[in-house]
Amino acid sequence: MQMNDGPVNRSRIPVDEAIVALLAQVEPVSDHERVLVQDAMGRTLVEDIPAPADVPPFDYATLDGYAVRASDTDGAAPDRPVSFEVVG
Repeated sequence: MQMNDGPVNRSRIPVDEAIVALLAQVEPVSDHERVLVQDAMGRTLVEDIPAPADVPPFDYATLDGYAVRASDTDGAAPDRPVSFEVVG
């Protein structure tokens, strides 16, 4: 996959199409090696490492992680809220 410094394509595609397009650009990790943590910068883990404890230690973190485009909030105000569809 190559990075492009050109203009961003702002057309929308369905989430399932985006997932297919993304997966077409990656390949599974076939080889792996052990390295020290201090040598791991820029590398990809071969498997998930679960955290030993939830942080924060209560069910509030599900509210984190939402993102919207600033342009989608044009005209929003306390008396004129904007609604969004949650996808993904």
